[in-house]
Amino acid sequence: MSIYTTAPGATYRNLTGTSASSAIVAGVAAFMKAVDPSLTNGIIIGRLARSADTIGTSGDPNNQLMFGNGRINMANAVADASTLPVQPAGVSGSGPYQDPYTAATGSVTVATGGSAIWAGTAGNGGNGTFTTLTGPSIAETNNQGMPAGSMILTAPSGYEFDTSANSVTVTVTGTGTLAQINTTATTTGQGTSKTVTPTATTITIWITTRSQETQVIVRPLRGPA
Repeated sequence: MSIYTTAPGATYRNLTGTSASSAIVAGVAAFMKAVDPSLTNGIIIGRLARSADTIGTSGDPNNQLMFGNGRINMANAVADASTLPVQPAGVSGSGPYQDPYTAATGSVTVATGGSAIWAGTAGNGGNGTFTTLTGPSIAETNNQGMPAGSMILTAPSGYEFDTSANSVTVTVTGTGTLAQINTTATTTGQGTSKTVTPTATTITIWITTRSQETQVIVRPLRGPA
């Protein structure tokens, strides 16, 4: 890497190292954020990693050490519309990107349980009976830990959640260091199990401290009907 940049004494010179390249990456990331302020850090990293130009010699085992994900491409990064979050994992192997970046993906198991109920008295403000479900559960893959941020479960069209206080319990299960969750975007009072009061259409939980080394499963449990 050789970046032509300013130098002491009102001169210019070629500079090699992350001291030079990090400023360029940060500038592109800032421009992306300016274009779309809703972007999270994880999404920005994913777009930067995905859109980089491939450099180095094909098959050279030193490519990742020397070039990381490749050469940053600002036009491609701004044009990328993916919302897949990516985080530095420090591991080799899986994911659509060159290490040390791998996708923080997961699998979803749908909710189970419940019983047949009549919709005749349901609806907003109705007095119909709620039914209790177990799940859904979300399992993170690649053992990277769920990224911090909000997780929102939306009621299917034609259904509503029980808005009674603390009618939902969200728990984190697994081994090792587990993620910490909360009902707000703060670490005060965080834990691995929280009761939540939903709105009629959404259940929101915050992952305030990501897990470090293992799978994380988040499961909303409907409370008593």
